[in-house]
Amino acid sequence: MDSMTTHVYKSGTGRTEFARVLIEMDAKKGKDSIELQYIDCMQQVRGTKIVKVEYDWKPKVCSYCHVFGHDFE
Repeated sequence: MDSMTTHVYKSGTGRTEFARVLIEMDAKKGKDSIELQYIDCMQQVRGTKIVKVEYDWKPKVCSYCHVFGHDFE
């Protein structure tokens, strides 16, 4: 999470318009949405939410060799 999102989460106060969360995943399996789980201090799931994924930038990927930076054409 970015610093503002972390602060709001830890303090339980304030409000943000959006959160930035870094998620690592297989680049070949891009997703349109992910499921987030809210976990309390006892590691119990307190809720879940489906969140739309937006990409700031996506590199070209070759459909033949699956290498980033060029396409098959």
